Amino acid sequence: MVFKHNLFSTTMILGNQLNNKSLVLSFDDGPNNDTTPLLLDALKKHNVKAIFFLVGANMDNGALLNRMINEGHILGSHSFSHAHLTTITKEELANEVAKVEDLFVKHIGDRPFFFRPPFGETNVTVNNYLQQQGYINIGWNIDTLDWKQHTPFQVFDHATNILSRRRRGGIVLMHEYKWTTEAQSIFLPAAKDMGFEFVDPLTMLGKHQLERLQAETCEYHECSRTRPWCPCSYMSYYALVLSMSVSYTHLTLPTKRIV
Repeated sequence: MVFKHNLFSTTMILGNQLNNKSLVLSFDDGPNNDTTPLLLDALKKHNVKAIFFLVGANMDNGALLNRMINEGHILGSHSFSHAHLTTITKEELANEVAKVEDLFVKHIGDRPFFFRPPFGETNVTVNNYLQQQGYINIGWNIDTLDWKQHTPFQVFDHATNILSRRRRGGIVLMHEYKWTTEAQSIFLPAAKDMGFEFVDPLTMLGKHQLERLQAETCEYHECSRTRPWCPCSYMSYYALVLSMSVSYTHLTLPTKRIV
């Protein structure tokens, strides 16, 4: 895919622009054939959508990846080998990104558009390369430090303690550990009881950013399954209205992308 414009600035999105007590839940280092299905079960039970940043070396289960997509979650890249991207050559960086893209296309039929550098480590070279390749660079501003914990209750206590000191929401960083997965059954309802709301991950984008993403990546065919930001569904609705011989003058349809 050739982009007419760079999708975004090289600045990493941290979640500081989220309103009130809105939370975007993110998970790194998956997928995991043991824990990811359980995590998906918990998210579905509590009606929470998340964004997952996947390590290419772990992407060996196409059925699981498609389940994640079909249940409304967004999948992003976390590099192929969880490398320290600021310490490798540009050629190695390109390989880390491209190998994950190939796996996405193989398993779900589309490339990723969101990227989180492992360890949150980035520099001008990494930022510029991700921008040139059409990636949205996502960080976080709420670190649960679940990698330091070893039981679900430790994850729960630390995460809720952090939220209790916050007046605003943000992007929550978690990982697909066994103890973090098991903590979701108590963490998700507790966060809601504290007045926080888990919102669609696309909420972390500003209006201009979302419109640019739509304009550059929506090809107005069957891409809405893997690109939930794409207004392709409006076209399906348009066809439905026509088939029912109902007036559709009130519809606002997407204009054709300028190539």
